[in-house]
Parts: sequence; structure tokens; C-alpha cells
Amino acid sequence: MLHKIPTINQLKLTVTFLFVATGVALLFSDYITTNNVHARSSGPDAGFTNAPGELNCDDCHVNTTGPGTGALSILAPQVYVPGQTYQITVSHTNSDPTRKRWGFQLTALDDINQKVGNLEPLDALTQTLDNKGPFPSRQYIEHTSGGTFFGQGGGASWTFKWTAPPADAGPVMFYAAGNQANGDGNTSGDNIYYTFAASQPATTAPDYTITVAPSSRLIVPGRSVTYNVTVTPSSGFVGQVALSVSGLPANVSAGFNPPSVDITNTAAQTSVLTVSANVGATLGTTPFIINATSGMQTRTAPASLTVASPTSADLSVTKTDSPDPATTGTNLTYRITVTNNGPAAATNVTVNDPMPAGVNFVSATPNQGTCSGTTTVNCALGGLAVDASATILIVVQPQSIGSISNTATVSASESDPLPANNTATAATTVEAPGTAPTMLVSDLRVRTVTSGLTLPTSIAFLGVNDFLVLEKDSGKVQRVVNGALQSTPLDLAVNSASERGL
Repeated sequence: MLHKIPTINQLKLTVTFLFVATGVALLFSDYITTNNVHARSSGPDAGFTNAPGELNCDDCHVNTTGPGTGALSILAPQVYVPGQTYQITVSHTNSDPTRKRWGFQLTALDDINQKVGNLEPLDALTQTLDNKGPFPSRQYIEHTSGGTFFGQGGGASWTFKWTAPPADAGPVMFYAAGNQANGDGNTSGDNIYYTFAASQPATTAPDYTITVAPSSRLIVPGRSVTYNVTVTPSSGFVGQVALSVSGLPANVSAGFNPPSVDITNTAAQTSVLTVSANVGATLGTTPFIINATSGMQTRTAPASLTVASPTSADLSVTKTDSPDPATTGTNLTYRITVTNNGPAAATNVTVNDPMPAGVNFVSATPNQGTCSGTTTVNCALGGLAVDASATILIVVQPQSIGSISNTATVSASESDPLPANNTATAATTVEAPGTAPTMLVSDLRVRTVTSGLTLPTSIAFLGVNDFLVLEKDSGKVQRVVNGALQSTPLDLAVNSASERGL
């Protein structure tokens, strides 16, 4: 059904369907300022969404046949959470067999008709236009030349991403205009449609997050590794969340068990992701994305996979310092831990650690192998089996206040598939030694006032020489006047030490 979209003082997300003809997708733009007509084979110029102030497809597709039997719809979130990403689907449907090509364009506007959020293609069927057209501050998404579905009957649809603005931008409306072309090679006889859908901001909309542990794994061709993927609901979210992976390299496959998780309460649900590398998998590290989708909500978590030679050894090193802050002239201890993460045993493992300026070397003690040197400590640790570790304790004495940094590097005879974890640094703050306490009042003296009290814990003065003392064991309050313990204590009616506040 053909209908014009009224101007609505809301955040508007406008979708304009490119109006395409047979053979070549044609869309003409007649800008108000130029009166020049342009043809585009891979989508219209910017500014044909029928949004406030814009032209629409009727300006180019003349002698349209009216509403016809088709329909245009937008599947968009009814509520949005600031900063979250949603999938939006724009669809044509038409049983008319003469409709043979399809197109669209979309823009997102706020209540002053400016761009809001960010549009992004999911595949090669759509593309974005930025800083173009009569309203360069607006952003558009539209079909590509390969996204017109030439010759396809019954309809077409496009799915793309919209990321909500980082803060609440008010109500959102999606405008849409579309062409269901007859394929006659010109701009006449096409069906032009317009529609819209609204989305409201949600302060505490049901949501979920996805995490992966570990975030990186190492694999040998012909083997498999696993990741634990956890979906955690929030704000009352319930429903099924489907899991998928994107970005894995060639000859690497993945599967989830289970492939989706069912959130029925506040408890998080976990699925095991198994990644397998075929013999032909390329060596190296590849980042990939784990996707969690429920309806129009999609959440992602980054991970990485390193395909390594079976003869390589991934050595990692960590370094800690103690104490921190350190004190000049006293011992500062560095603890270095070297771990072999495999897949092969490591031989001739060596740690190199140049001492920072401004320290005096004291000692270097490994739990295996030997260490030598004072300005640069070199430790020959020998071999490390897979999953084995070695430690080194290096003691120095800082000589001046400030900040010092110490970096250790590990190496071995085998190639290392992850050299980024071969170094570790510890930064330490060095302070001057503390000074002894001094008396701020020169005539202050300490003397014994009374005796005979059982574990006195607190005192309350009634006068210069008159005070009460609480005994921890008995719970009684003793009174001392002029240094003399009074004969009758005050007995508190309490049952335990906790009731006395002890």
C-alpha cells in the first residue's frame, strides 16, 4: 500500500528502497539545488528516503502503477539500549510475477533530522553512503548492484546492522521507501512503497552478555581445542540465544555443544566451543568473533586461535616485584616464572634480564639451571617439558627514590608461535626510608596511673583525674579517681564480647 510518511518529531531511522529496473538497477536523483538527473546502476544517490526534506522514488520512477499487490516492511527493535547493536531487516513481498527486481535505501535521523547511531552492512548485498547528497550529515544504507536479486520473484529482503547511539536519543522511527521493479529496462511501471516503524529507548531493557574463556588457544594441525562460552542474562532477559563463529581461517572448523543456550532465569548458561584444525591449516594467529543472537539482539566476544607447528614451543614469562613500593637501601625481589605451553618440549631455555639503572645487584637464584652476571642477569634453565615451569628470584637494592622498570626475555632453541608473550616487565616505585616518630609536644610524658585492671581496652574521661575503663574479659567498667581504683565496678548487662563492642 502506497502512503506518504508524515513528519514525526521523533528519532527517525529512514529506509528508502532503491527503485530498480530490468537489466540495470536505475535510480535517478533530482537534487533541489541542481535539477540534474543522475542514473546509478549500483544504488541511488543519497537523499531519496522520503525522510523530512528529501525527495522520494516518485521523483524518478514516473508513471508508477500504484500500490499493486506488494508490501514493504521493516523488522526493527521495538526498544533499544544505548550502544547496543541490532540487526534490521527490510523486506519486499509481492506475488505479482511481473515484479522481477528490488532495491532500497535507509537513513537514521534524530528529532532534529540528523544522523543517529551507525549503519553497517552485514554482507555484500548492502552498502553505506556517508557525507553525500543534499543532507551530508545523514548516513544511508542501500542495496549494491549484486543486491537487487534480478529475476527473483515473490520479494526480497536485506539484513544489516544498526548500532544505537551511546546515550538515550529519544524515540526512534524507521522510514522506508522501496521499488518493486517490473524489469522493463526503464523507470516506468514500477511499484513504489513507503513505510515506517518505531523504536523506543529502554532504560533497563532485558539484555545479556557473552564471555569466552580462555580467549586464546594454541592448536596443532589435526587436533582440536575447546573454549567455554558463557551467556549471562541481565534485567530479566529470558529466551534462546543462538551461538555462531565468524572469522576462522581456512581448513579450521568449529561447533558448539549445545548450539544454543536457553535462558529461563537469572543463571548464566555455558556452551563448549570446539575448534578443529585440518592438516592443511595455515600456521599463524587468527582473531575471530563469537556471536550470540536472540531475536534482533546480537552480542559478540573476541577470541583468537594460533595454529602452530608440532615442533614449536610457546614459552611465556611473567614477572612480579616485592615489595612495591620498595625502599632505598633495602632488598627488592623480582620473581620470574617461565612456562612452556607446548606443543613441543623446549630445549636450551634462556632468560635475559638487564638490571635497571640505580640498583645494586644482590643475587640471582633459579630453581633449575644457573644464572650469571650482575648488570645483566643471564640464566640458562636447560629444558622444559610441556606445561612445566621454572622460576628465578633476583634480588637488588634500589639506591634512589623514583620509579624503576625491569624487563625479562625468554628464548629457546625451538621456534615460538606466540613471541608476544616472551617478555614481561615489572615497574616499581622506590621511596625513601621512613623516619622515626617524634614528639610534637615537648613536655608530654607517659606514666602509670593505676594497676589491677584486667585487659583494659577503652577509656572514657569524666574529668581531669576521673575516668572509666572497660575490661575486656569481665565486661565490667572500672572507675579510677585520682589514680585510685574504686571498690565498686559498674557491671554491664551484656552476654558476649560482641555485645560489649570488643
